[in-house]
Amino acid sequence: MPSFRVGLVTYDDGARLRVPLTQSADELQKGLDMVAAAGGGDYEEGVDKGLYLAQRPEQLGWSRRAHRLAVVVGDAPPHEGDVAPLLKRLVAASEDELFDHPFVVHTVSTDPAGVPHFGSIARAGRGAHVTLVRTDLLAQELVLLTFGARHRALAEAWLEDVERLEKLLGR
Repeated sequence: MPSFRVGLVTYDDGARLRVPLTQSADELQKGLDMVAAAGGGDYEEGVDKGLYLAQRPEQLGWSRRAHRLAVVVGDAPPHEGDVAPLLKRLVAASEDELFDHPFVVHTVSTDPAGVPHFGSIARAGRGAHVTLVRTDLLAQELVLLTFGARHRALAEAWLEDVERLEKLLGR
């Protein structure tokens, strides 16, 4: 039976490991509870630093055989000078012989106009880019990007079940 682990890395102009790879929903929820979006002094963010930290096996806990996947969610692009080195590093990560599978990067623009460079980041990371028109669809898109378009019907049914359960519990 396949298993999966989830971790959480956040970024602003720097990066922070919130939760190393875990199977614990409680640990992930604790990490998510510590995250708050806030304004900054500049528009650009350290997307490259977040992805660099997410790739590091000694920090996150990747195994050699893992299907490594990162989903970048944001409303601001990386610093312009960081884009070319980031794209180069993502291409190299997809060809890293130390791992059985490439490092895949999906991007989610939470700005309806799209986030500059997120499409290029996804292409370099052999992933997909999604622009949300409604932020309440973020959870659905995360599930769909994680498990793939071929499982869309199953993921949508699961999300409907979760929504029904939340209504029953009064959340």
